[in-house]
Amino acid sequence: MALGRKAFVHAVGKRIGRDDLERIEREAESVLLGVARRVGDDGRARLAEALPLGLAKVVAESTTPVEDPGLASFLATVSSVPDDEPERARYVAQAVLSLIAEEYPEAAGTLRAELPDEFGDLFTPPPSPPPGERAASPPSSAPPVPAGLTREEVEGALEELPGWTGDEYRIRRTVSLPAEVVDDIQDRIARVEEQMDHHAVVEEDLDGTTYLLWTHSRGGVTELDIELAARISDIIDDV
Repeated sequence: MALGRKAFVHAVGKRIGRDDLERIEREAESVLLGVARRVGDDGRARLAEALPLGLAKVVAESTTPVEDPGLASFLATVSSVPDDEPERARYVAQAVLSLIAEEYPEAAGTLRAELPDEFGDLFTPPPSPPPGERAASPPSSAPPVPAGLTREEVEGALEELPGWTGDEYRIRRTVSLPAEVVDDIQDRIARVEEQMDHHAVVEEDLDGTTYLLWTHSRGGVTELDIELAARISDIIDDV
């Protein structure tokens, strides 16, 4: 029987020897987002078809590719731990991807074929014992995760961001872009995202291109999203 979302997160937690399921779920989503942005349409589709519904939606929405598909970039952006403690990021990534390899081998095969070769070891179960608490929790000197904004704070910020709508959970802007400028805009936005280490979910439909923002580690909108929204608007308006 296929795993449900809670069962998937619990299985990841067992592999890393922890039971703080809320954090594990955020980290698993980050791993899936990072993978989805480093594979093509076929890889994303096969992964989305295999995963539980809630996690499949995270993958399906991750359509903007990264400039640097390498392993170091992946580990630096998928985990909430500081960059100088990569063992936690690698350990969680191995837990998630090895579970996919066991539960959804066809999807895992497609992912391994599309990802750089250096990702291969991540599809094997993580070693035991898991990293110590130093790797599992950010030290007191680490920059804090941005605080979630209240509905009133988001509404106030949106007053300064024409075209953006939303609430404390998500903000979005939909634009209809001329075909001749799409690549330029997406390239410029991708560079800003890499600079900020923060990314938008991009959706394409008949209404145009929608940029959807929230901070996954918080489950809602933070100052990071407001700043990225402003910079996306600057790029769109400039072009």
